[in-house]
Amino acid sequence: MTDLSNENLLRESSDFVNNVETFICQSTIIPSDGRGFRTAVSSQSISLADIFLGATMENSLNGISVSPDLFPKTSRRAPDVNFFYRSPQTTSSCDKGRNAVINSFGNCLMPYQW
Repeated sequence: MTDLSNENLLRESSDFVNNVETFICQSTIIPSDGRGFRTAVSSQSISLADIFLGATMENSLNGISVSPDLFPKTSRRAPDVNFFYRSPQTTSSCDKGRNAVINSFGNCLMPYQW
């Protein structure tokens, strides 16, 4: 992610706006073995979010919340960091747009083991 000055966001003003341009996308690949397909099948990539809202060690930001009980509790040397994203683009299944949160576990020096 890069902090960019983007004049296009405020065309009526000569002031620059600081924003972060980013996106999160998802694509699903189904392996060929066990499904009766000769080759792997891939879905069309879809955008999950395209506006970076911010990063915080808190469990919520701008009305978007993370459920900490979804993540395993371990002793960590550093706190978790949550990266919050939003996409206002509506779809038939998400008529108010999408929110996404990427969680960075606190102990990034050690790989997580189940």
